[in-house]
Amino acid sequence: MDKIRTDKLRFIDDKGRERIFNGVNLVYKGRQSETNPFRKNYTPTDWDESMFSYLKSKGINLVRLGLQWDAVEPECGIYDKDYLNLFSGYIDLCAKYGIYVFLDMHQDLYSAQYSDGAPRWATVSDGKKYHKSKIIWAMGYFIDPAVHKASDNFWNNREVYGKGLQDHFADMWKYVVNYYKDKKNIIGYDIYNEPCPGTDSFKIFASVAAKAVGLVVSPKIPKIKTIRKMAETSVVEGALGAVTGDIFVSATSAGSRLNSKFTMDYYYPFLKKISSAIRQIDKEKLIVIENSYWSNVAMPCLCPKIVYDDGKTDENIVFAPHGYDITVDSENTNLQSPDRVDRIFEEHKKTQDRLSCPVIVGEYGGVVPGIPDYPGLKYQINLFDKNKWSHTFWAFGMDFKDTPIMDILSRPYPVFVDGRIISYGVDFNSKKFKLVYDSANENAEAEVYCPTKPKNINSSSKTEAEYFDGYTILHIASAAGKNELTFNY
Repeated sequence: MDKIRTDKLRFIDDKGRERIFNGVNLVYKGRQSETNPFRKNYTPTDWDESMFSYLKSKGINLVRLGLQWDAVEPECGIYDKDYLNLFSGYIDLCAKYGIYVFLDMHQDLYSAQYSDGAPRWATVSDGKKYHKSKIIWAMGYFIDPAVHKASDNFWNNREVYGKGLQDHFADMWKYVVNYYKDKKNIIGYDIYNEPCPGTDSFKIFASVAAKAVGLVVSPKIPKIKTIRKMAETSVVEGALGAVTGDIFVSATSAGSRLNSKFTMDYYYPFLKKISSAIRQIDKEKLIVIENSYWSNVAMPCLCPKIVYDDGKTDENIVFAPHGYDITVDSENTNLQSPDRVDRIFEEHKKTQDRLSCPVIVGEYGGVVPGIPDYPGLKYQINLFDKNKWSHTFWAFGMDFKDTPIMDILSRPYPVFVDGRIISYGVDFNSKKFKLVYDSANENAEAEVYCPTKPKNINSSSKTEAEYFDGYTILHIASAAGKNELTFNY
């Protein structure tokens, strides 16, 4: 498979073609072991070759593959080769079906003891006890003292077994990178999922909650309009609809100072440490930078480019923001507001422009099967296409197969263009796709995925359709200069 690198805001392959990635998350967080009460079983129950074949047929060409520190290194300095071999097989299946991979060291609430992530030996809570939330899982970030203390100790690089926790984490990453170094379809390393401060998370949460309450009682909020909206729909839908993008950002901005302090004082030095360790093994593949957990909700991400101690800047980086509306993780997850979603991703666009690197939206969606339509998901896909952003939907499982969700994710898109993409996108209502791009050379290659047999093809260049079972690949021999392609699907 072609090597992938960056060219400012674009991905390009080793033939110089601009690439777009349409992907999903595959993250298995483990289940309780039947034989060991202190361990999880990290073998997925339904990941087989048919899944990867299905993903290819749906136009998926990128997987964010989640690993778990607890699974990789269950005991300090002892790495589980059976687990790594298992996932080596999944990486190979991705390669067989033309799917690229970036590795994600996943965590939620820091530890496998609380949710998933760090092993027991690396969870130092100083005697604080974890209490599982009965509301939503993320409440652990907001109010749980054990999550706070264990996270604080990680970000402060607390010494355990003669070495700082972050230094153990760096050694683990070096082992993983070296283990998979010959996998040609691995394009990069997502160092740490949704980095979140410890004790300061409660302060951020409290600040945002207090600001939100103040806004609710503020005379600036149009109460009559809110009441009318609640009466016209359901109470919950009306209340959510009354939270405009301006109100949303005004509330979340109350936590921005502490979030920025965490990013600059703790997260950025950590990124440098782990990236430097990875670069000892692999100097070519992409370093994937995430925003903090709190920047998922429109708090600015101030993380700078990675500059190593020798003064060299790592240019082969990707920004992988996550973005979720306030409805996520609730029964109202489909009531996403375009206004609020815009504000989240406007902030991420600012970060991309400052870092001058490509974007893979690492997580978005959070919707589940069971309803006939997902307008919020369609809106986000259109937004990402407008920005020429690649993306990996959160999260795929075989229960998503042949659902309306996959019909949305499986939309036409340019796989690659030997030139520069100007714009592309779909109209979900009219089922129409349009691509505009510039090519410097006559007969330059371009390739477009279509989930059906396309109709009404109108192309400024020679275009041939290659039909497969359930989808089509359009091969274009581009004219020099501006090219356009439209079709219905």
